[in-house]
Amino acid sequence: MSKGVLGLGCSYTWGEGLYYYADLDGLPFKYKHEFVFEDVKPSMIQYKNKHRFIQLIANHYDTWAWANRGNGGTNVNCIRHYVDNEFLLADEFKYSDFKLVVFQFTHFGRDDFEGKDIKEQIEVVNTALCKFENQGCKVVTFCWDEEIPSQNLYRELFKYRHIDITIDGVTKPGFDYFVWNDKFNITIASDFKKKNLQVNDLHFNHRGHRIIADSIIKKLDEDNFKIKKKSKLI
Repeated sequence: MSKGVLGLGCSYTWGEGLYYYADLDGLPFKYKHEFVFEDVKPSMIQYKNKHRFIQLIANHYDTWAWANRGNGGTNVNCIRHYVDNEFLLADEFKYSDFKLVVFQFTHFGRDDFEGKDIKEQIEVVNTALCKFENQGCKVVTFCWDEEIPSQNLYRELFKYRHIDITIDGVTKPGFDYFVWNDKFNITIASDFKKKNLQVNDLHFNHRGHRIIADSIIKKLDEDNFKIKKKSKLI
């Protein structure tokens, strides 16, 4: 079996909202976005896992994917909880189980509320990602807001990891601009607002996840990234 693809990030990486497109009973639609974990059934989880960008990337390389179990979080807690506790301790993964790690920076303000400034956020994430790279993993990153990629420290440490997002000829260092502009049609709200459902839900729809996946694959192709298959045993 090939090594896998790991996705780390907030609700955008988890795949929040993709289950609204499933042909399943009891979909938890609301007028405005609200996430209640108990309302999202296992069948809905499986649907959104199949269609989120990290799985689309794994499909491209004919391998498997894993992402943080939790929905949401901050940049620092994404490392401290999803990697240090969940990934290593609970799920018993090894860094070397993966060939590719995609880290999605969430909005810097989430950590800011807890007294973690942008510099500390960048440093914590970089330290963790270096551990994967030291085990032979390829690491790429993309960002929600534009404040993090505008930092000199980020430009220094993530110069060869960072991926800009391009949609309909417009390129930005973060995807925030696109989710706030309905004309790009990449959000849940874009698809359901006319029905007065999820009217402020800025999570990626199917098109959004496809665009993110394609942006990452394009970067990986430029870097000549491949996942080698182990020869079949006879």
